[in-house]
Amino acid sequence: MTPNFLHRHRETEQHEPVPPFRASAWGEPQSWPVRRTDGEPLVFQIRLPLEIELVDIATLAGAARGAPDFVAEGAAELEQVAGPAGVVLAGALRPSDVPEAERPVLATLTVAFSDKVKGPPSAEDFPIANSEHTTKTHQEVVKLSDKATLIVHGSTLQLDGGTEPVVMMVWQYLLETRYGALVMAFSTANEQMMYPRPRKLYTRIVESMFIGEQAPPAS
Repeated sequence: MTPNFLHRHRETEQHEPVPPFRASAWGEPQSWPVRRTDGEPLVFQIRLPLEIELVDIATLAGAARGAPDFVAEGAAELEQVAGPAGVVLAGALRPSDVPEAERPVLATLTVAFSDKVKGPPSAEDFPIANSEHTTKTHQEVVKLSDKATLIVHGSTLQLDGGTEPVVMMVWQYLLETRYGALVMAFSTANEQMMYPRPRKLYTRIVESMFIGEQAPPAS
């Protein structure tokens, strides 16, 4: 039987397992340059829990512990998330408090920016495209505020090699900033990362976001 994509998304914390990560304390901001049509590059920053690292997804696409196909597929799908925007970063979130060889991919994170989209970005501006491996899909669009929209997208993928179908979840945040549209998309096929507490982690990472002409002074 095909699973309900959004079932775990709706469950309460009372019924979910212990998440495969800790978030007891948060680290210092991490920075990336953001290209724009005119002017000097902007600065983009996010913060992560000390127990979670962000690794360049290209280095993991063929070597992710337990799920290389998921990482490669996630990277391919999230490259399409950018739409009219330019990719700022594409990384994999992994626990950093275990030995290197034992660090599973929790989720992938892609950030994209466009100064050509005026006003609040919409699901029509940044649709989540299905890949050639997609066999079933479902999507919900949630208006978080006048300047923020969340797209929750679930799909079933039949990857090569005759493996069992893989359920992929994407939480795509569309944010209006003073400089243009910013997209932050989290994708996972890790079942433990589809529950409410991981969803709170994604939201907190989004809330830690900064974009501007220069990085703010260290606190």
